[in-house]
Parts: sequence; C-alpha cells; structure tokens
Amino acid sequence: IHGRLLEAGMVLMMPSESNPEKTEEMRMAETIAIQKKSGLWARYPVLTPDNVTQAMGDYRVVEGTVQKTAVVKNNLYLNFGHDWKTDFTVMITPEVRKKLARRNIDPQTFANKKIRVRGDIRSYNGPFIELTNLESLELFP
Repeated sequence: IHGRLLEAGMVLMMPSESNPEKTEEMRMAETIAIQKKSGLWARYPVLTPDNVTQAMGDYRVVEGTVQKTAVVKNNLYLNFGHDWKTDFTVMITPEVRKKLARRNIDPQTFANKKIRVRGDIRSYNGPFIELTNLESLELFP
C-alpha cells in the first residue's frame, strides 16, 4: 500500500534505518511520482540548492551537485556553492560517516557528484540539512 501511495505522490518517503531493505523499492516508487509530478510533487517539487531557501522550516527533498567538502570538528559538510556561510549545506555526523564507511562510501569524495538528500531545512550559515540516516541520502551515478 505504501508503495502505491508513493507512486501516486500521495505521501513522501520517510526513510528509516529500521527497514533498509525496502529503501530502494520505495525510492523507485517515489521517483515515478517525481518524474510525473504526481500528487504532492506537483505542488512541492524537488528543490535545488538555488531555490532551497523557499522551504525553510519544511521537510523537503533537495537535489544538486556538491561543490566541495570540509571536515570541521569531526562533522563532514557538503557545500553546494562557493560560500559556505550562505550556500546550501548538508552536514554528516561522525555516526552516519561510520555507517557510510561500512558500505565503502566515503562522502569526502562527493565533490562534483550529484546527490539527493531529504530532511528538515533549517538556517545555519545558509540553508542546511543534517543527514540523520543513510537512507536520506541518494547518490547518482
């Protein structure tokens, strides 16, 4: 039922580490709705780093190309512009980095790579999402 609702754009995928085996299936269903601009996606499209500020305070999906990465106080920051004080940034905590490492994924190599993230958009040196679980991150080939 949840897959059908995702395909119709009636719900957003809320990834959880409790059932990671379903993540890819749910992403595929949601991608169908995104491409068709069905349901919620007609009103709340995937955001880009350029228009993310319109959704401050909301849970949204953002897609873009990482410009550079930086480690500060053991947190990894993915910057989507050239000015980290104002551009869109995703923070990856040490706990999430360890989980990525177990999957042989090094987010420090994400510069110039396209990714999709989802989460609560807040203001912290510009628009900001803290990555809370692996399933909230999608890498593009």
